[in-house]
Amino acid sequence: SNSVIIILISKVRFLLTKEQMKLVVNSMVISCLDYCNGLYYGIAEKQINQLQVIQNSAAKLISGKYKYDHVGDDLHNLHWLQVRKRIVFKIALLSYKALNGQAPLYI
Repeated sequence: SNSVIIILISKVRFLLTKEQMKLVVNSMVISCLDYCNGLYYGIAEKQINQLQVIQNSAAKLISGKYKYDHVGDDLHNLHWLQVRKRIVFKIALLSYKALNGQAPLYI
């Protein structure tokens, strides 16, 4: 689970630079959130909030913030969209590519 991965990464945080931390979190956590996220369109707000909590925890891990600190600016500084916006962006991007002949053949 992503929560377990975030906890494990936080245990070795002191060994990594901020850039290394971004690389590890992007490859281990954010890539899992983005995998098939177009299928999340229309799911209940509760599930979206659970995914958002994971993304916020990853952003706090990179920025070195604590559990109850505000994370809004950190998402912007990392150039990450919120989960709901990521889902819509993924669908819009695939639609654009399909209409302009840039999508894979199976779409």
